[in-house]
Amino acid sequence: MTAQIGWSRVVFHQYVPMSSNVVQVVNAVGGGELGVELQLDKLLADSSFEYSYESGDSMAYVTISGDLPTVTLFQSGKYSIAGGNSVSQLFEVDGMFRDKVSEITDFSLESTPEFEIRYLVGIGELGNEVDLSIIFKELPSDKVEYEPEQFPGLFYRPSKETTITVFSTGKVSVNGPRSEEALQKEFTRLKDKLDNIQR
Repeated sequence: MTAQIGWSRVVFHQYVPMSSNVVQVVNAVGGGELGVELQLDKLLADSSFEYSYESGDSMAYVTISGDLPTVTLFQSGKYSIAGGNSVSQLFEVDGMFRDKVSEITDFSLESTPEFEIRYLVGIGELGNEVDLSIIFKELPSDKVEYEPEQFPGLFYRPSKETTITVFSTGKVSVNGPRSEEALQKEFTRLKDKLDNIQR
């Protein structure tokens, strides 16, 4: 599955149904900064990157190769990486990207701020269909939204950082945690809550 971003396409990894206790990461997003202002025209012209960029713009979409996550690179030297299928893949792409920039520019990037994970999106299965109207009544009213005439899913926000979308089919999307462990914990907590509600 792909999403259009500017002139670029970010790959969101296809969800493959797994155990009802496991969340699969379908999009990992992180960011960092190079610590220097860039001349994007020159940098991209001298690189082997695949990229989408129009001269004079303050940002560019860069891909190192193939289906690897997309890097959004800003003239300020800040950048984000989106479309990873794991935290480890984001760090791997970050290392490759920084190495290539160093080769092209001779910039020393060792003292720049560390790359950070901003959020993960995961998909899981409850293993059974659920009645969203019952769940809506049982979850805290200030943390849940359900308007079936507008959208077929229920939104549950257990914290400021996390939004969980539940569908009647039992499919669940968890958006916001910064680690795969936290993503799994949020899904497990939700599953336990729903099991108690539907008993």
